[in-house]
Amino acid sequence: MPKARTCSPIPGTRRLRTMSKGALGNLADATASSPMFANPFDHAEIQKLARLNHCPRRTDPSTRINLVFFYLLLVSFMIAACTALPGPATKHTPLESATAAQTSTREATTTSVPTITQPTIFPTHTPPACLSSKGRIEVHEIRHPALIAPLRLRAYLPPCYEQDTYATYPTLLLLHGLLAMDTQWDDLGVDELADQLIQSGASPPFIILMPWIRNRQDPLIAIIDVLIPYAEEQWRLQDDRRYWAIGGISRGAGQALQIGLLHPEQFSAIGLHSPAILHVPEVLLQWIQAIEVEDRPAIWFDIGTADSLQKSAVTFLDQFQQAGIPMTYQINQGDHTSSYWMEHLPSYLAWYRSFWITSSQTMP
Repeated sequence: MPKARTCSPIPGTRRLRTMSKGALGNLADATASSPMFANPFDHAEIQKLARLNHCPRRTDPSTRINLVFFYLLLVSFMIAACTALPGPATKHTPLESATAAQTSTREATTTSVPTITQPTIFPTHTPPACLSSKGRIEVHEIRHPALIAPLRLRAYLPPCYEQDTYATYPTLLLLHGLLAMDTQWDDLGVDELADQLIQSGASPPFIILMPWIRNRQDPLIAIIDVLIPYAEEQWRLQDDRRYWAIGGISRGAGQALQIGLLHPEQFSAIGLHSPAILHVPEVLLQWIQAIEVEDRPAIWFDIGTADSLQKSAVTFLDQFQQAGIPMTYQINQGDHTSSYWMEHLPSYLAWYRSFWITSSQTMP
């Protein structure tokens, strides 16, 4: 087997190897015409060097394999770089079938961004200034199927009642005596005294109802079924029992006690002025004991020492006290006359208005 030809550079010709074949040819031509290169190299020798230094280079087979592998690897990377990487696969799993390794019991909460809102300003009612110092009396006649005769009613309205249409008022219902009529309390001066109390600020404005209950008329029907519904439609009355009181003189005191005890949801105070109560029926004590203690109306009692009904009235007072029923009472000098009631009228109104002032201070 012939030996493979090798191409090895001639020692001492390293610089010549860096020259191109054309440059070596030019060098050979130059030496042919120059006496400087006659020895040690002649033209033929330089041509030989040119062939030897530009012979094909042979490469080691292992080196060629490595180069091929390198080029293939480089091309693979270039192809991979030009190909878009696939994104992670999105798997849609229904919420109902999702099973977590650890179940959280905390509920999802939505955090809302607070918004700043301007406060809403509601208009407040400012009552107009009252320039009047006197109230007025209105007279009404009420007709109703439950009455045996028309019910005449005198109503005291406080100063400036028409001016402040938003205001509602406490109500005092006053009953007359046996031989009197709806004018009895008016004749005693209750309206003028009410004007003074309201004008001085000692009492809030209030309304007084003074009916004429005829002898054959049932007072319970006349007051509860007829008068109160009519008055509530006609005037602006407080609907809270704390602002309602009922009182009467002589026979009217006994009627007021009966109505007040049977309807504690309507009245919080009962005034008995010279009451014509000859004996205390057992039913009266049963009525008041049937009422819850906190709902029992307050009771006022007064009579003159010279009153012909004084003895029976004091017996009534003792029986109520023995039953544990509290009562505010006065035994005054005087008899069963208009002058007595007129003299003590300021005390009566002071007691009634005390509940309205206290209630207005504790209203929620």
